[in-house]
Amino acid sequence: MKSISRKEIYYGRYYSPSEIIKEINSISLRQVKELAENLLSGSEVALTALGPVSENDFNGIMG
Repeated sequence: MKSISRKEIYYGRYYSPSEIIKEINSISLRQVKELAENLLSGSEVALTALGPVSENDFNGIMG
C-alpha cells in the first residue's frame, strides 16, 4: 500500500506494471540514439579511466 500511495503522490496516479511495460516497449531505437547524442555530445561530458590508458584509447573513446 505504501508503494502505491507514493506512486500516486509522485505521478498523480498509480501505473500498473503492464502500463509501464507498454510504455517501455514503445521506445524506439531512434529515440534512444537521439537521447544518447543529446547527453553525450556537449562539453559537459566527463570520463574516468582506471588503469593504463593510451592516448589512442582516449581519442578512440572521445571520437
